Amino acid sequence: MKAIIIGGGAAAEIHVEVLSQLGIELACVCDKNLAAAKALAERFSAKATDDMDAALLWDADFCVICTPSGTHPELAVKVLNAGKNVIVEKPLGLSVSDCDRVIAAQNASGRICAPISQLRFSEAYRSVKKCLSEGALGKIVMASLSMKYYRSPEYYRGSWKGTKALDGGELFNQGIHGLDIMCGLLGKPVSVTGRVCTRFHSIEAEDTAVATVQFADGTLAAVDSSTAVGCAKPRRFEICGTDGMLVMEEDRIVLVEGAALKTSGESLYNGSRDPGNIGTDLHCRIYENIISAFRGETALEYTVADAAQTVRLICGIYESSETGRTVSVER
Repeated sequence: MKAIIIGGGAAAEIHVEVLSQLGIELACVCDKNLAAAKALAERFSAKATDDMDAALLWDADFCVICTPSGTHPELAVKVLNAGKNVIVEKPLGLSVSDCDRVIAAQNASGRICAPISQLRFSEAYRSVKKCLSEGALGKIVMASLSMKYYRSPEYYRGSWKGTKALDGGELFNQGIHGLDIMCGLLGKPVSVTGRVCTRFHSIEAEDTAVATVQFADGTLAAVDSSTAVGCAKPRRFEICGTDGMLVMEEDRIVLVEGAALKTSGESLYNGSRDPGNIGTDLHCRIYENIISAFRGETALEYTVADAAQTVRLICGIYESSETGRTVSVER
């Protein structure tokens, strides 16, 4: 298979490495900054262009979107309308309506839009998912998700990061990973109460958020998230039931009580302080499922509907913070 990368920044570096590891040919890199596109393309003997329309005419089986977050929906729709499958880095969009546009374009085109949420492909996630489906913890009572991250002022300075239009805020950039895992394990969120603010960084969007989420089965979850905590810690997710509890840190299980579930080894993923410390292992796993779906061999394990649900939750936190009210996030 052949792929086109849209965007030549840090996210693209991970994806081109995954393509190489899986034996998928990189046909073309497209970026408005032609120099950036050429720098990435030359390493893999690919072509480079700054013209999106020209890139879509290239002989390739799918496109991978690695541009700033706020551009994802428009580009995904354009690729689908051009008759190509598309992989979209998180988030799928920065609004519910943008996600709806992508889903409508996918349905109309007959092609596949595959969002990225690599943590759902970790062994820890799959083990916990099975544990919960079997009722090993009893009735789930409550959960807590803590994402105490740090990003330096230089990370935001002179960048699209921290802007509302292109980044969305720390919930859409950093917090989305944990929130997506939470939705995948606890089910459908129905309402949320939250507050966001900017405590430290000189940015337009928030750098700190707290929320309480209610799920369809009545489970309550507390969420705290920030990129302004100097003593950054790995993401920690606790799930407490009537018969036991478990704790996940990043992509591993660190504590289990009341269930026959083993703790995990060393983490493959820890971006609490260093956004580049994520490796390619989990991206390779989700790519294997996506490529199989593109070939018609299997179904996507993580879909645009799943990604849109997490976006609705984040948008609900923002709306609750603005209005001071509990917000419904059901569809």
